[in-house]
Amino acid sequence: MKNFLEALDIDPRLKVEMSIRIVDDNGYPDFNLFFNEKNIAHCGRTQINIVEHIRYDEKISIKIKMFGKKYSALKESAIIVDDISIDDINIIPAFSHHTVYDNDHNKPITTNYLGYNGDWSITINEPFYHWYHSATAQGMLIKP
Repeated sequence: MKNFLEALDIDPRLKVEMSIRIVDDNGYPDFNLFFNEKNIAHCGRTQINIVEHIRYDEKISIKIKMFGKKYSALKESAIIVDDISIDDINIIPAFSHHTVYDNDHNKPITTNYLGYNGDWSITINEPFYHWYHSATAQGMLIKP
């Protein structure tokens, strides 16, 4: 006989979905996409759709390293993070202000449009639903 907690039909994993688009008018920008320190994609495609699964209490780190972009005043090459959803909750672009974009032009911008060489990242250093509770200003959580 299962106890009550074992009988629940709850998936202890979260689904992380990412949709990234490449602007390649001036050639493909070179980049690497990291999810929790693992390189999961690199240059060569104009549209990237990725689904990953993590434990509900796992920390989340998504980083894009763009390099080797050739700047032009007439043509653009860029990476656009169209969407990042965790457990069907939209994170990007809704929470773009939680991102960090260290770029070679030293522009302190929070965006989902990566037009400069550099590192773009979003890091959630606590279980997702704790972070989401705080990010949406739903009050204090009493943590063990």
